[in-house]
Amino acid sequence: MRGCGQRGPNLVVLGLPRGGVPVGFEVATALDVIVVRKLGLPYQPELAMGAIGEGGVRVLNTAVVRAAHVTAQELGAVEYAERGELERRAARFRAGGRRLSLRGKTALIARAREEGDCWPQWTIRRHGTRTSKCSRNPYHCKGI
Repeated sequence: MRGCGQRGPNLVVLGLPRGGVPVGFEVATALDVIVVRKLGLPYQPELAMGAIGEGGVRVLNTAVVRAAHVTAQELGAVEYAERGELERRAARFRAGGRRLSLRGKTALIARAREEGDCWPQWTIRRHGTRTSKCSRNPYHCKGI
């Protein structure tokens, strides 16, 4: 991987769909995707009450769930529908392949650049170290 001094066999690039996968493809020797789905309110799906990811991961904004009076049954129904879509997309993105193991690896998360950014950005996560936010431009790296 060019820029930010990240390379080697222990580096895995994880691309976020909707822009991060093509960015990751340009720099990765090992590439996988991060597949997540928003859990929208039952009556207003664009307002997130949480998110799910592979491996049974679920993160809830309990303040939104409480304020919207979402029942456990409603939450379960939304999660069930989104989990099915998550699994379908993960299979499609990986063309039936398996998810890469991240054990002992440095995971670099590639995302599409936001408006106003000059370069594609990456977030580097390494167990036990700080996080850095870097761009393809090797002179534009800063710790966060």
